[in-house]
Amino acid sequence: MKAAVLNAPNQLEIKNVPDPSLGRDDVLIKVMSCGICPTDVRKFFGRSSCKLPIILGHEIGGYLTKLGEKIEKLRVNDRVTVVPDIPCGSCFYCIQNKFNYCENLRSVGYGTDKIQPLDGGYAQYVKVPATAVLPIPNQMSYEEATYVEPLSCAVRTLERTNIGVDETVAVIGDGRMGILHLHLLKMLGLKKIFVVGIMDDRLDLAQKLGATTVNAIKTPVAGAIDKGSEHGVSAVIDTTGEPTAINGALRMLNPGGRMVLFASSPSGSRIELDPNLIHYKEATITGSYGNGSRMDFVKAIDFIGSKRVNVQTMTSNNLSLEQLADGFRLIEQRKGLRVIISPNGK
Repeated sequence: MKAAVLNAPNQLEIKNVPDPSLGRDDVLIKVMSCGICPTDVRKFFGRSSCKLPIILGHEIGGYLTKLGEKIEKLRVNDRVTVVPDIPCGSCFYCIQNKFNYCENLRSVGYGTDKIQPLDGGYAQYVKVPATAVLPIPNQMSYEEATYVEPLSCAVRTLERTNIGVDETVAVIGDGRMGILHLHLLKMLGLKKIFVVGIMDDRLDLAQKLGATTVNAIKTPVAGAIDKGSEHGVSAVIDTTGEPTAINGALRMLNPGGRMVLFASSPSGSRIELDPNLIHYKEATITGSYGNGSRMDFVKAIDFIGSKRVNVQTMTSNNLSLEQLADGFRLIEQRKGLRVIISPNGK
């Protein structure tokens, strides 16, 4: 089969590799679509540790072509997406249902010297454990299926912040995760949502989706929030990981407000916060890391499949496997909101 193998940072090789050999509990997926995640971009440019060589890609939509001998509940041609993080189910954190903190976590498209590498979806076929697949409805396209994993992470954010329909919320960041959080907030019925970003074309999309937008380069953010909302915002979701954005976000909160840090920050980042802002506002600052359980995926599949979250307008580029490196660079240069790879043709 044809695959994109990352041999070293910035060294991606499109070549024929042996078809995966299935274990008794594995399935083989023909990959019809695989999204580019910023984590893949960081690995490509060498800014994130990963055992090489490897086939990256974990936001997958496709159908089953082969089953291990122990598989009973799945069938060839079943349409599926992939739950890329595979917890052990028995460690200290798994027992507490904190699967995203599994001490033995394996991830599709990732590996280290201590964690068994699992090749990912930038290939015509991918092998995964049967426990790592979920069915998708017929009305969901394979391209839409690549949004399930990132949307499941946004689902967890909203679960951790417990946002109500009458609240005013600011989303910091106009990238794909900012827009996906906006989609969920609109689905919940919120009437007043700010999206703060720096890219006019992305902010135009956010505005079309019903947000009040602020270009942080052109307009003082705090002033725009104060002008657009009588009492500030009750929740801020940061999808950038930028320390300057985090520092400014706390000032937007009204008393009792919450700020959730969704995105990771560059290694060594530091933020300086006025403790009085937290004390007098009784503000809460928390994090949201990945997705918490398969139920987050089940909800994401339902939201996309029912069109309550319409992700189709977000795809900016659909590229061939041979164009994968170009896709990484589009994301790096902020020229692509959502880039999807079609390893078996469009």
